[in-house]
Amino acid sequence: MLFLYMRITAADSIGWSASWTTKTRNRFIKEKGLPQKGKKGGRRNQLLSKEEEELFMAPYMDEIKAGSYISIREAHRRFEREQIASLSTIYGLFRRHGWCPKR
Repeated sequence: MLFLYMRITAADSIGWSASWTTKTRNRFIKEKGLPQKGKKGGRRNQLLSKEEEELFMAPYMDEIKAGSYISIREAHRRFEREQIASLSTIYGLFRRHGWCPKR
């Protein structure tokens, strides 16, 4: 609510509409490279480094390239010997390395 009030006040003080003021402000921030909050995703919450991922995936790479069946549950159990992770983490790991489940 406070942001809305500040936006309208800023717009009124320069004689523009609130939406035009907001669009201009956002364009300025984007073009000038001023700090913004980071976007979600990426490797910020990684459990393994890229090298460790490649080592973990090495036994599965031939199967991935051949398009054969891969047991994600088995890979999950193998992964959890070292570190606790959800099943979706393992699916994401396999997707990053070229495997996509059939739907």
